[in-house]
Amino acid sequence: SSGINAESQSVLFSFFCDKVNSCGRENEVCKSSRHTKELPWTVLPKNPKTSDRNLHFCLPGLENLRLLAGNCTTELFIHPHKPFGVTSHPKIKVPEKALDCRFLFGAPYVFASCSNLCLDGTTLCPLNKLEADSCSRLYQQKERSFTFSMGHKNETYLSFLDTKENVSSSFDKKKAFLIPELFSCPNKRCIPFSKVCNLADDCGDGTDEKNCTNHFKCQNGNEFVLLTNVCNGVFDCSDKSDECNENCYSNLRIIKPGHLAVCGWTIGILAIILNVFAIIATAKQLYGEKSNIKVSNLTFIILIASGDLCVGIYLIAISIIDRRYKADDSGLAYCTKRFDEWLSGGMCTAMGVLSTFGSQLALYAMTVLSMFRAYCVASKSLRGLNAFRVKIALTTSACLLVLAALLTSTVPLMDAAEDFFVNGLVYQHNPLLIGDLDKEKHFDILQAHYGSFYQKGVLSWKTIRALVQDMFTTFNGPIIGKKIHFYGNAGVCLFKYFVRPDDPQQAYTWFMIVQNAICFFIITASYITVHFIVARSAKRSITEKGKGKSSNKNAALNRKIAMMITTDFICWIPFIIICTLHYTECMDATPYYSLFSIVFMPINSALIPLL
Repeated sequence: SSGINAESQSVLFSFFCDKVNSCGRENEVCKSSRHTKELPWTVLPKNPKTSDRNLHFCLPGLENLRLLAGNCTTELFIHPHKPFGVTSHPKIKVPEKALDCRFLFGAPYVFASCSNLCLDGTTLCPLNKLEADSCSRLYQQKERSFTFSMGHKNETYLSFLDTKENVSSSFDKKKAFLIPELFSCPNKRCIPFSKVCNLADDCGDGTDEKNCTNHFKCQNGNEFVLLTNVCNGVFDCSDKSDECNENCYSNLRIIKPGHLAVCGWTIGILAIILNVFAIIATAKQLYGEKSNIKVSNLTFIILIASGDLCVGIYLIAISIIDRRYKADDSGLAYCTKRFDEWLSGGMCTAMGVLSTFGSQLALYAMTVLSMFRAYCVASKSLRGLNAFRVKIALTTSACLLVLAALLTSTVPLMDAAEDFFVNGLVYQHNPLLIGDLDKEKHFDILQAHYGSFYQKGVLSWKTIRALVQDMFTTFNGPIIGKKIHFYGNAGVCLFKYFVRPDDPQQAYTWFMIVQNAICFFIITASYITVHFIVARSAKRSITEKGKGKSSNKNAALNRKIAMMITTDFICWIPFIIICTLHYTECMDATPYYSLFSIVFMPINSALIPLL
């Protein structure tokens, strides 16, 4: 199979990121790819000339930790398989309070678990028997003295003590023998305590991680990740099992939380039915209509209903896809295919274009309609115009509005602008490059592989693809990264409204937000203008006889205008506020994509036809 290149060396995919440096800078590349943090594996000596040890909580300068763990005391570390002939045991300085061993690794974990210092009291000591023929690979040329040891069930077996400083990390020059700090692997390999329960299969058979409670074991069986890295939205296991399991509910659905799916179905069905009826009814009124003002109003109403119909179709489509993935292996299929199939696929892009096109077409048409109504009420100047010219003007306006909505929704998909709009690349079946990798992640990986590198902000996607390709052999063909387009930033495939200051898409996003805010204020101002002009005109022209009827009509118009403004307010103002808070880093709004795409933004699509 293909592998990673490094100075004419390569390593197979099956050996990637196993924490064994098979070639070149593999471990550095894996740390950058998985964002692995350095963890404290060793227990530092209290005195270099003795075998005494300090747990990290008890090191000088870490007094604040002792507020949580308590003051430190000195205890003897007695090996659980007690060897005969040992009269002196190493001392370890440990906190008075029990420790949460889920967050200890290597030697600290061994010392704490084997000394019953763990918080839950049930954590097993991971050490095995150190038998006479153990460590045969390590001791072929070394001296050792044989002795007897007693195991957990009081069984006695032949063991050994080492007498070489370069073998035992706890060798005391003042003593003839000392318990070796070695873990015995069943395959006759031995490793130091620092490599036990350290999230790496150092024995080669997984036994050094078998009885550890400080990790999540990936389903493939040979990878281990921190417990805090499970269900955090970032793939650490090459088989993605740390994020795709029954405990990571938020990763298993497109629409989350699940009850929003009910809203999606409800609003979507209402939007489709009501807007289809609105389009049919308005088209019937439009046919044969002579009044220029009514023809203009009806034309824009059809455009609004068409846009809202697109939003309704988007909601039903996204709900169907969410339901399909949920039914497929209880949602695990969506999690494992989220980047490889869905977010980088054409269907997600089509859903994003459809929702953006529909919402923007409805907003543009409503903005023009509100200005048109205010103009007509104020001037009444269309009544004398030629009907043919009015139709030409309306047709041109409708085409321009459709074109504007189409351009707005498709500009992010242009190849020439990929450096601004592509969110990342996803590589299928590559255990090194897992999940969605943006430019920053690519830069870290490439820098770890190549060493000295470009400046961080100057890499184009074209250059990144070429450099990634050069990292790998071509035995199985080229390594191709699929684009995660602008709409692939969330499972609901919504326009990327939530951006940060360092996001290259922020300019376009804020252009859209400001533009939509301006449209909202134009709509509001126009309908308020209509309300005051109609109210003033009614007071001036009505007679006492027609006062009641005219007042009722005016009140009905006022209610309709108030409802339109209210629905626009509910739709856009909270959304603009959340976008601003996210941009200023006052909050992380990305978990609310589903809420806004399913409820807040489409609400007008179901309510406007009723008005």
